[in-house]
Amino acid sequence: AKVLESQIVGAVPGERFVVMAEGAGDLVMSAAEPQLQALVKACASYDQWFIAEGEVSTLKSAQGFLGLVKSSRRGLALQPDQETGSFFNTQFPRINRSDFPEGRGFLVGSGRAEVVQVGLSERGG
Repeated sequence: AKVLESQIVGAVPGERFVVMAEGAGDLVMSAAEPQLQALVKACASYDQWFIAEGEVSTLKSAQGFLGLVKSSRRGLALQPDQETGSFFNTQFPRINRSDFPEGRGFLVGSGRAEVVQVGLSERGG
């Protein structure tokens, strides 16, 4: 995390970064927490992407690096349920899970949620 933070801070103008924390809920309260907080702050300060992936039930912490990620109120919620909107502090419209097959969800930003469909790769190929 420290190496990524220094690369982001020292990036040339126009250079883009996307940092992804898979299973982000598992990193809460870990030894990596302070470095992740600094990395999220660097991403926010230098207009870079930080993506926290995980099940909503594991991403409930409002403190530490997840608190910083959640404060942006922006993201992509795939196959959402009503509870998912609370992660973004955004109310989702009434939904029926059957209307959200694999790859469909809400793109959330500025307190609004819009239905989107993301591309899926071919399976087994």
